Order: sequence, then structure tokens, then C-alpha cells
Amino acid sequence: MATKRPRSPSPPPAKDNGTSQNIWISETIEDRSSIFVGYFSPSIPAKELQAHADIKSASHRMLGYRRPSKQRTIGSNLAILETGSDDDGENYGGKRVLKVLEAMNVEGSCVVARWYGGVMLGPVRFTHIETCARGAVSAWRKGWETEVAKKRKVEEEERERGVLVEELLERDQSIRVLRRLLEEKSKVANEARSSQTPAPVQMRKVDYEGLPLERLRVMDKARDGTIAFLLKRIDAAEKEKKEREKDGPTLGTTEAPEAPKAAEATEATKSAEAPGTTEHPGSLGAYETTEPPQAPETLKVPETSDRADSQQNKATDSAPKPGPFVESPSPE
Repeated sequence: MATKRPRSPSPPPAKDNGTSQNIWISETIEDRSSIFVGYFSPSIPAKELQAHADIKSASHRMLGYRRPSKQRTIGSNLAILETGSDDDGENYGGKRVLKVLEAMNVEGSCVVARWYGGVMLGPVRFTHIETCARGAVSAWRKGWETEVAKKRKVEEEERERGVLVEELLERDQSIRVLRRLLEEKSKVANEARSSQTPAPVQMRKVDYEGLPLERLRVMDKARDGTIAFLLKRIDAAEKEKKEREKDGPTLGTTEAPEAPKAAEATEATKSAEAPGTTEHPGSLGAYETTEPPQAPETLKVPETSDRADSQQNKATDSAPKPGPFVESPSPE
């Protein structure tokens, strides 16, 4: 009569899924008092993983591994993978673990530990072995993808930080140029409104390298708003300047008189200050008023009205004068 194998002690509970030791652990499978747990590591050597303290009390520690070999193929110089397995008393158990590693195309070591519960399971045990091996590898792959995503995110943030720092430095230079242009455009308007010109705003130098990424994003948006505001102010100053040139000089501004107008004003002042002189309307200059002004000899006064009066007098003299009134006899 065949004797049953003694029941092995239960495995210790997993603390942190083994990830702190670069080991990933599968979910536990229990079947008729037998317990199966898979362990996978991409870096720990196979024999070292098989002798891990957490599975030292297991009845069977079935091992499968795939690792790069020092040999190379001829011509292509491709690396050759070295594979192996260990059943550890469970026939074909190690080969089932290696089969999973090859199917999932991973490199590393995988151990499926079984704590025997005293009851034969039959072929279903191989299903449990493969499921645990696959679960351990999937746990590693999920964690590996998470780590890769974190590294990728850090790299992208560093790249974005570099771009933002460069853009902020360029925007600061653009803001300085726009502020100087705005001061030049609005200088005349400021002088017209007030005798004091406001002092220009000085930008303090910022060390963008030491700022967090979120702060750099906020400052980048703020710089865009500042540039838009300055451009709007410059357009308004340019428009105001054109309107002022169109309407002429405003109150508080002085313009130099033109040369001909200045000469005329000077001549008129001299004429007004000279005693005994006056300006004749329509004349080209001033003349002395000590004697009544007389018309020049060559000046002919129009005689239209005098000539007409003399002709009318002559016609009156030549007309027959009426005699004494005589009453004509009435016809009878």
C-alpha cells in the first residue's frame, strides 16, 4: 500500500509582493489543501531565487529560467539565451515553468512553490503551476511598465522644463524690447499730460532653473499675457500719435513759427511802435501821418460820378426856359 507524502507547512504571508527585493509574486492558488505561489525576478540568479527564505519550507520549488549567454551566433552576432529547469521532485513541473517563460518571451528566473496538502491533485496541478508562473511574470510586467511610464514621464517633464526655461528667457527679452518701444511711443503724450515722466518698470532676473515645472507653466502663460498687453498699449499709443498729428498741436505744446510769418510779425511790430505812422488798409507798408495823406500824382481818381453830373447840368441849361404864363383866349 502506497504511503502518502507528509503535508508540508503553510507558506509565510507575503509582505509587499516582493517588489522591494526585485521579486514579483503571483496570486496564491489553494486546491484541496495544496498551495501554489509563483515568484519571478528578471535579475536574481535562478538558484538564489530558488533558495529564497519565503519558499524554503515548500514541498516543491519548481524552477525555470532564461538568461543571456556569453556565446554569440556566427555572422549575425546575436545573443543566445541559456535556458534550464528544475522539477525539485515534481515531475515535469520545472519544464512547465520554462514553457511559460518562453511563451511570454521574458528573460529571468521563475520559481513556483507548492506546499503539499496531503491529497493527490492529478494533472490539474500543472495548470496551477503554469497559472502561478504566468501571474508572477504578469505582475513584473505590469510593474515594469509602470516604472517605464514613470521614467518616461520624468524625461518628458525634464524636456518640457528645458523648453519652458528657454522660452521664458526669450519672452523676457521681448518684454524688455516692447517696454522700451512703448516708452518711446508714449513719451510725447506723457509730457503733454504731466511734467514728470513715469520711471520705467525694471524686470528682476529670475532663476528659472530652480523653479518647479508647474510654476514654469504658470509663468509662461503670464508672459504671454504681458506681451499681448504691451502690444495693445503700443497700438493705442501709435493711434493717439496719429490723431494728434492730424488735429494739430494740442494744449501745452509749442511750435516754432514759420519763417515768412515770423518776418511779417516782426515788421508789423516795428510799424506799430514807430510814432506818427499808421498802416493804410490795402497798402504795402506804413507812411508818415504828420500831414494829411495825399494820393500819388500818378493816381487817377475815378470821375464817373462827376462827369455824369456836369453833362446833366449842360442839358438843363440848353433846354428852353418857360416864359410868363399867358392865358389863352377861349374860342367863341
